[in-house]
Amino acid sequence: MSYTVNCRKCDTKFLKVSMKSKETVCHSCRRRNRNAMVAQPYEEMTKGELIRLLEEMTDKQQKMDGRLQVLATKLSTMYDNIATSAVIKQAVNKAVEEVAPEMKALYIKHNNRIIKLENKMSKVESKQKKNGLKNQSDDDYFIID
Repeated sequence: MSYTVNCRKCDTKFLKVSMKSKETVCHSCRRRNRNAMVAQPYEEMTKGELIRLLEEMTDKQQKMDGRLQVLATKLSTMYDNIATSAVIKQAVNKAVEEVAPEMKALYIKHNNRIIKLENKMSKVESKQKKNGLKNQSDDDYFIID
């Protein structure tokens, strides 16, 4: 009596020689391991399989070319954006350097005006305190002589 078991290497079913045998590897797997010098049979592909394989490869190549073109355009736009941003930075820095002395002068001028207004306000407040006009609104303080 014999029965079938699955091969441990190739997972195909094979027929055991006897019930007592402890074989777990099929006959073809055992032969393959023992005689390594025997030439293995070459499995050729049919013309249809070759044509299908070539068509799949051309489709994959076309998809890859499309992705490469998309990535190339993205890269070129990124490069252009970086280049234009560098040009803009240079232009802004140059404009700031040209305007900086004028801005400093304007800042000093406005600061002096604010100081003068504060002095006038303190004089007006001191006059009002002397005259007893404490409950006037804030709008009256901005009277400039």
